Amino acid sequence: MPHLFYCSMISLLEDYIEHNHRVVSYAQERKHFGTLPGADAFGQSCCDCADDVRIWLNFGHDERVIQVAYYTEGCITSLAAGSALCEMALGKTTKELMSITSEGLNQLLGGLPPSHVHTLQPVLQALKEAVADFVAVKRDSWRRDYRARIK
Repeated sequence: MPHLFYCSMISLLEDYIEHNHRVVSYAQERKHFGTLPGADAFGQSCCDCADDVRIWLNFGHDERVIQVAYYTEGCITSLAAGSALCEMALGKTTKELMSITSEGLNQLLGGLPPSHVHTLQPVLQALKEAVADFVAVKRDSWRRDYRARIK
């Protein structure tokens, strides 16, 4: 068992060494990490490496994001991307949220190693799912009541 722990720690250290200080900082801070009970919108996505990402959004009266949270059990890059995306999402409208790109997110993170760029996609997809959820609930208000009953 100690060998397995040692191998896990080596892998974690290699991840930290491979990434720039922005990625490490976003992953460690996890400002918006967690859930947002009663959120106006929810989105979830998963990528080939099984990094599951969930995003919750709350909107103000002007339909701008006032609260955001994310959750993942993924790698350091997923943690950093979720945190950075939440930072980008605050204050944005649904239209502005949909215009966030992997290039913009990657730039905010200071540039990911090519082998980790794919982890941006599930984070962005979860955001798009959350925006679609918000639009659907806004269009069909019964969805909010239904969602509240099944929780």
